[in-house]
Formats: sequence, structure tokens, C-alpha cells
Amino acid sequence: MYKCFKVTSVNESKNAVKARCKIRYQEKDFSSITAAPVGRDNQGLSLMSLSSHNAMAGQSTDLAQRKEVILDSTWVSIPRLGIRLENENLLTALRQFYNTKVQQRRRNFHQVMSQIEHKVNDILDYVESVNTDLRFRRMSPASYYEIKAYNEIDVFLILERLSPVDITVEELGDPQGYARIRIPTSCSMEFKKCFSSFLVHSTSGTQYLSSISIGGKFKGLVQWCFEDLPSSWRQTFPSCKLNSQAYQVGKNIMKRESSKRYETTQKKVSFGEISATVASRETFSTIINLIPVVECSSLWPLCSSWLKCTPPAWPDPTTMKSIVDKGVHLVAMPTDKGAQDVWDIRFLNARRVLIGGYDDNDMKRRCLQMVKVLCESEVGFASFFLPRHLEHVFLQQSQLQPRKEDWVEAKLTERFLELLVMLYDCLRTRNIPNFFVPEVNLFSEMSTVVSEQLSRKVLGIINDPIKYLVR
Repeated sequence: MYKCFKVTSVNESKNAVKARCKIRYQEKDFSSITAAPVGRDNQGLSLMSLSSHNAMAGQSTDLAQRKEVILDSTWVSIPRLGIRLENENLLTALRQFYNTKVQQRRRNFHQVMSQIEHKVNDILDYVESVNTDLRFRRMSPASYYEIKAYNEIDVFLILERLSPVDITVEELGDPQGYARIRIPTSCSMEFKKCFSSFLVHSTSGTQYLSSISIGGKFKGLVQWCFEDLPSSWRQTFPSCKLNSQAYQVGKNIMKRESSKRYETTQKKVSFGEISATVASRETFSTIINLIPVVECSSLWPLCSSWLKCTPPAWPDPTTMKSIVDKGVHLVAMPTDKGAQDVWDIRFLNARRVLIGGYDDNDMKRRCLQMVKVLCESEVGFASFFLPRHLEHVFLQQSQLQPRKEDWVEAKLTERFLELLVMLYDCLRTRNIPNFFVPEVNLFSEMSTVVSEQLSRKVLGIINDPIKYLVR
């Protein structure tokens, strides 16, 4: 049994909502949902129109039939771009790149994440000691995070003490991909005691859990933590300062390329992480953004048409059921709507399972890792182009190439160039659909100037990949 969100809209009245959609956090069985089935168990929950489904299906068919990259025994070519490369030379360069640069990057990253985990848990222990209302699940290797740039990582911290019986999740019809957390009058006394100060009231008197209030309170507690923790804790860092937006503690680590850095303005609790060695005079701080999230197990939003549009070959029905069982997360992220009670719907577990290779396909993971490292060093990640954007392109590619035999080493050059070409087209057209909510364009805010700059860099890699892989 699965639960679906109630659907509402920013501008809709209460009666209009009831008339349009009577689904109200009720239990739904996959087998009873009236939708065009795709696969034996994957009928899904969606408000998407049939024409939109057909358009997406047609687009996927066109991409599959077009076959951008052609591989034969000697050459791998991209006819549309007039590119022809010797397959064995490219495959050798990919092996070398993975065994050196990608593996080294992974080792460095795991070392830094281990240090981050200890520091974050120190902060959470202290926050809980001074304020028992906000309790977060401790960070572990299984925690969710997103890399935003070479020197910035979002860490998602799951709020505890939130029981499904105490909340009702209402999905917004406009904008899509967001939800509110309504608090019923019948919620438990423990919930009222912990979260009463984080509630906002609508004009009708309905209570909602405020993402802004929780984020602001947590930010203040973390700032206090830095000021009050023993000096011995801070002595592991050479500097400690407080600015207008976040608490940042910096330590010198090697800077890749100053031209690849971009400033961010997101208002989140942040602190810099450490590295043991100073390898260059040019240094920067790694910023760790601590972001509160609400875990919604067995809940799946209606806006996600992924369940309907996914072909039966990938992923298999058992994996699909497991993904839906884990549900989604509601993230306390600022929105351009300015609403205090709006939460961002994120498919953190679904993305991890599908990208992490539930089918244990090592070559598939290698392909994504190599393109990520290349983009990090040669294109540059920033607020308008993030690793998660690349991951959505990769998920689309995985849907077009669902068979395991499509992801063997003999076809690695084909898949590698195919992913780069798909990314190039997305950047050039400023259009990359959210894999789980295709109506949402993740590049909608990208300017033409940025689009041209980034797509030109990716095209440069496509034209001569060996040059970038071996240098």
C-alpha cells in the first residue's frame, strides 16, 4: 500500500481544491490506480496529461532511433558533429583517466567526507544539548548529500520526532515539485511541544510547518555552537569567522583552478571543512551546507510522472517497488515564491538507487564518474550547472540504454561520448527535464550567455576527448 500527496495550489480556495481532487493523504494500492500501465507493477501516480506522456514517449523514441554515436571495430563516430575517433586509443585514455584521476578524486573525497561526518555530528550533539526540540538523525556514510561544486557540499539532515500521524503532506499544483506540511488538530502532544514554535497559520486558521522557521532556528543554534564549543575543537582550524549569512570555518586546501570558482548566495547554515595538507598558495574553504529535511517514507508525489513513463526494462518492478517504499524527502530550501511553509520535494533515495547501480554494473558507474570529474575540472560546476544536473541526463541515458550488455567495457567509448553529447544538447538548448518531474526544466534560469559558454566547453571535450583525458 502506498500513500499519495494531497494536491493543492497557492491560489486555490479550499472548496476548489476539494472539488478538483479529493485525494487526501489516503492509502492507494498500485493495482487500483486508473492510469495507463507501463510494466506489470508500475502504473504510478501523476496529474500529467496524456498528451504530455505521449510527447515524452515520442522524444525518447526519437533519441533511441537517432543513435548519435556509432561504434564499429575500429572507429567511434558522431556523424551529426562530424567527429571520428579511433576507438582503441579513446578506450585506453578512459582506462588511464579512471585509474588515476577518478580514483584519486574518490579517495580524497571519501577522506574529506569522513572528516565532515565527525564535525557535523559534533555540532548536532551540541545543538541537541541546548535545544531538545530540534533533533536530527546523526550523519553516517548512508546520509544524503549533494556536491554543488569542488568546494561546496549540501548535507541533508533528517528531522526526527515527525510521525506520519502528526502531519499531512499537501503537494502544490503550482509550482510543481513543492509541498506543504499541514498539522492536523489531532496531532500528538509531543509534536505540539516540539514544533509549536515552527508553525504558521493560513487565513482559514490551518497550521503548517514552516521550513523557514526551522531553518532559521537551526542556523542560530549552529552559530551559537561555534561560539560556545571549547577552543580545542576550533583549534583544528586556522580561522573562524561569522558573516551575515552563515557560519564558515575555513582551512587551507589545494585549489584546483581559480577560474572554475563561482560565488554562491544561498542562505544556509555552512561551515568549512578541513584538509591535512597545504599544497598551494592559492587556497579556499570547502563549504558544507547543513539543510533540514523531512523523511516521507511510502509517500510519492502526484507530480512525479516517472512511474508511468518508465519502460518495463529499467528498472525492474522489484526495484521500482523498493524505491516507492522509501518515498521522498521534503527539503527546507528557500524558494523564489517567498512562502514560509513551502518545502522542496526531492527524490534523494530514488536517485541514489538508480545512479548507484542497483544492478551492480561497475562500468555504468565508471562512465558517470569519468564525465563528472571531467566536467568538474574542464567545465566547472556552479549554481547554474551542478553534478545533479548531469545525473538527470545520465538517468535519461540509462532509460534509453536499459540493457546490461549496453554497459560493458567494449561499449564504454560509445556510452561516454553519448552522455557528453546529451549534456551538450541540454546545455545548448537550456533544457534538461527533471527525471522524476519532467515538466520541470532544471536549466530554466540559465542565461543564453552561460549556456553558450558551457556548451562550448563540453563540445571542446567531445571534439578531442583524449586531449582532456591524458593531460
